[in-house]
Amino acid sequence: MSTHGERSASSSDRDIPALDGLRGIAVLLVMVHHGVLITSPEGSRDLLYRLATFGWVGVDIFFVLSGFLITRILIDYRDGPQYFQRFYVRRALRIFPLYYAMLLFLLAAASPVHFLSAEDSAELRHYQLWYWTYLVNFRLAILPRIVHQQGDWASVVPRRRRAVLSDLAFRCGVLE
Repeated sequence: MSTHGERSASSSDRDIPALDGLRGIAVLLVMVHHGVLITSPEGSRDLLYRLATFGWVGVDIFFVLSGFLITRILIDYRDGPQYFQRFYVRRALRIFPLYYAMLLFLLAAASPVHFLSAEDSAELRHYQLWYWTYLVNFRLAILPRIVHQQGDWASVVPRRRRAVLSDLAFRCGVLE
């Protein structure tokens, strides 16, 4: 039994600090990509601009690392009681509050503070049911013009993919 403030042996022995650093680099790549590309004048070809165009790689790195880490968590706890349900409840409690807070912001304040154009804001309000039900990726497949911020896709699609892959692994006996 661990005392207050100690981590269990299984989690501390399996931490990989280099992955935390790589995740940090991935986040910085994306932030620089968006910051420089948004603020640079059109047609700019300076060195920072050219480097920033490769920031999309940060998203790929982040997705690969997330998949790796989540798979490790599922494998580590596969013998625990109701591990699938507990895993998804923890993920939902971690993701949904921020997702819905951002959705509220976009619906309430994005247009007045010019975060979205009036046209995009109106379109978001029109299709908001897809966002509230967390099914926006299906709507994107049906009608690609729907307003979507990068965070929407980056939030919904990988989680849906992980759900399908983990279910498949469970059914194939990899995660029993």
